Amino acid sequence: MLREVARLLAIAMLVCTFAPGQNDTVQRLVAADAARLITHADPVVRGEAALVLASAHDPANHGAILLVAKDGHQDAQLRGLLALGLQGTPGVASVLDELLEDQSERTGPAG
Repeated sequence: MLREVARLLAIAMLVCTFAPGQNDTVQRLVAADAARLITHADPVVRGEAALVLASAHDPANHGAILLVAKDGHQDAQLRGLLALGLQGTPGVASVLDELLEDQSERTGPAG
């Protein structure tokens, strides 16, 4: 499990160092790995996979990232919310507002 997360993060960092357009093949391979891990049993792996998908800024990944943002496990959900913000697809602000409002209803005044 940790090996998978470390591999995804290392590849994502590598992808971020390339200029846009020079790494299409690598991005597709990384996105395919991340998409496969969105349903992983470990919530941290699901969350990290969402962050990797978000870094591609591909609107096609929005649904998968949204699933993680609505995950029942906090480790996945927090990363999913961060991934939604990172992805920055049109309309994501209203989705984040709705999800964060739902979260505030579950917490008390102390947070």
